[in-house]
Amino acid sequence: MSCLVKYRLDFDLSLSYCKEQLAGGHQLSQELLNVISFNDGSFFTLLPENVDKQKLNCLREGGYLTIML
Repeated sequence: MSCLVKYRLDFDLSLSYCKEQLAGGHQLSQELLNVISFNDGSFFTLLPENVDKQKLNCLREGGYLTIML
């Protein structure tokens, strides 16, 4: 079993993707867009050490879980 590593993602790309995904949602998603200041956090993912780092910010392709804190 390999260890997971925290990889920071490009903020602007991740923010745009996150807002786009929430905008397509229902009432809860709309409320999250209204009350959360996304600029106060950062986006990251937890992946194995041997991941292809060139694909970290290819959010539309899927496959990598993105987390915002």
